[in-house]
Amino acid sequence: MFDTLKLKIFGRRKIPGTRIDADAEKTAKPSHFYLNSYYSEEIVCRDCGTLFIHTAKDKRSFFEEEKGNIYRRFVRCRACDEIKHPERYPT
Repeated sequence: MFDTLKLKIFGRRKIPGTRIDADAEKTAKPSHFYLNSYYSEEIVCRDCGTLFIHTAKDKRSFFEEEKGNIYRRFVRCRACDEIKHPERYPT
C-alpha cells in the first residue's frame, strides 16, 4: 500500500532485493557525498506517464563507468529522453 502511494506521489520507488554495492574508487564523487549502493527503481516517466524500471546495473554503469553526475535523477523513459535530448543518443 505505502509503496504504491509513494510511487504515485514521488514518481519513483525502490524495488526491494535489488541492491548492488557501489565501488567507492570508481565513482566521481565530490568530497561531501558518497554512493554506497544502487537499487533498481520503478519510475513514472515525466513526459508520457509510463512506468519503467531503471536497473541497479544501469545505474552502476552510468555512475562508475561513464562518470555520470551523481546528483542526476532519471525522470524520463528512454523513448522520451531520446526525443528531449537527441545529442545523448548518436545514430
